[in-house]
Amino acid sequence: MKVLVVFLLVVLDSSLTEGRIVSKCELRDEMMRAMSTVSQRAKQKGLTAENLLAKIVCHVEEWAGFNTSAVYQLNPTTENHPRRGKREVHSAGVFGLAKQASHFRTTQNPPTPTTRPAPPDEEVWTLYGLFQLSNHLVCSDGITPSPNICNIDCNNLVDDNISDDITCVLKILTNLVENGFSASHWDEFRKMIRIILQEECRDKQFSVYFAECS
Repeated sequence: MKVLVVFLLVVLDSSLTEGRIVSKCELRDEMMRAMSTVSQRAKQKGLTAENLLAKIVCHVEEWAGFNTSAVYQLNPTTENHPRRGKREVHSAGVFGLAKQASHFRTTQNPPTPTTRPAPPDEEVWTLYGLFQLSNHLVCSDGITPSPNICNIDCNNLVDDNISDDITCVLKILTNLVENGFSASHWDEFRKMIRIILQEECRDKQFSVYFAECS
C-alpha cells in the first residue's frame, strides 16, 4: 500500500505545477453559471439553493485552500483530513439528502480522514483538486478500480481548468438529489457527499460568506 501511495503521488507531481489558487468569488461565479444548467428536477430539490453553494465553496476553502492542485489521501471513514487536522465532531453529523427543496439536513457523524498508514484491509482514497474528488468514484487514476462517473482522468482534476471539476461535483450532487438511496454505487456516493458537505460549513449563509464579492 505504501509503495502504491508513493507511486501515485509521484505520477501526479507533474500535474501539480499546473494548478493555481482560485478566489472565493471566482469559484462562486463559475458555480452559479454551471448550476443554471442542471435539470429542473435537481433545481426543485434545492441543488441551486444559494446557501448550499456557500456550503460547497466553504468545503473547498477548508479542505483544498482553493488550490486546484490539492491532492490528499485518507480513509473515508476514520480520523482526519491531512490539511485540516483534528476537528471537533458535533453530534448533528454530516449533511444528508433532504426532502425539502432548499434544505440539506444532517443524518450521521462526518468522516474523520487519516494520515496514518492504513492496514491492508482498510480503504484508502486519493482526493483530487478543489472539491477533493475520489479516485474510487469520480475519476480514473489508471490503477484503482473506479466507476469513473465523471469520465475523467484524475490528473485533469488538478490542473488550472476548474470547469471540469465543477461539472463533476454537480454531477455527484445531481445524481444524489434525483436518485437518493437508489443511486448506483450508493456507498461510494455516501462517502463522497460526507466529504463535500462538511460539518464546519453547515451554517454558512450565502450573503455572509460571499459578502466581499461584488
